Amino acid sequence: DTADVIFVKATGGKAAVTCHEHENEKHTVEIVDGSLMVQLSESKNWHDYIGIYTGTPKITVSLPGEQYGALSVRTSTGDVQIPKNFKFESMDVTGSTGDISSAASVSGNVQIETSAGDIHLQDISASTLKLTVSTGDIELANIHCQAVITQGDTGSISLENTAATENLSIARTTGDVELTGCNTAQLFVKTDTGDVELQRSDAGEIFIESNTGDVKGSLLTEKIFIANSDTGRIDVPKTTAGGKCEITTETGDVQIKIA
Repeated sequence: DTADVIFVKATGGKAAVTCHEHENEKHTVEIVDGSLMVQLSESKNWHDYIGIYTGTPKITVSLPGEQYGALSVRTSTGDVQIPKNFKFESMDVTGSTGDISSAASVSGNVQIETSAGDIHLQDISASTLKLTVSTGDIELANIHCQAVITQGDTGSISLENTAATENLSIARTTGDVELTGCNTAQLFVKTDTGDVELQRSDAGEIFIESNTGDVKGSLLTEKIFIANSDTGRIDVPKTTAGGKCEITTETGDVQIKIA
């Protein structure tokens, strides 16, 4: 509910779960059909929130191995931290207002959803990343996967050195989108209010749509450009080879060059 969830590598070779809890917010730890289950068993009443509490409630999960099956985390206001020491078959994390950080590799799919928290992923490989944030930022660095799908309402999206063999799809209502050193087969970006910046990034085909933001930056290879803006300035290379690069904005400028 309110506790941070932190995964660490066990030093003694044995699994352990340490719960630093509020008095009336107890958890159970048990093995059920070969799965480690950590659950909230005793919730607070409204009067338990009256008073002063010191310290942040925290659940520390110490695991001795590196390779595990499915990881599922459900939390409300707590943060989730997963280091690079672990590998999972799949990862499913859902939060409300807490931040979610992971550097663990996943052989299958990664699905992360939070309402008002940030998502930070780095140095990982996976099959498909599906990231959903209502109000919060998304930061990806050194990612290798088949597909990345991100969507949300308010907040910026920053991708650095991200490679997707199939497609990279970004949808945002309000917030800037920045791609640095990214490469994919197909790139889709759609934002209502926010700038889109590409730095030394590329894709076989590119489709970008923005209402009030600018689209600018540099690509690595030539493209066949189709650029439209109602009131903005358009400055794109006059190249006639390569894949399609279609950019549409209503009030923003379009400025693209080949690096």
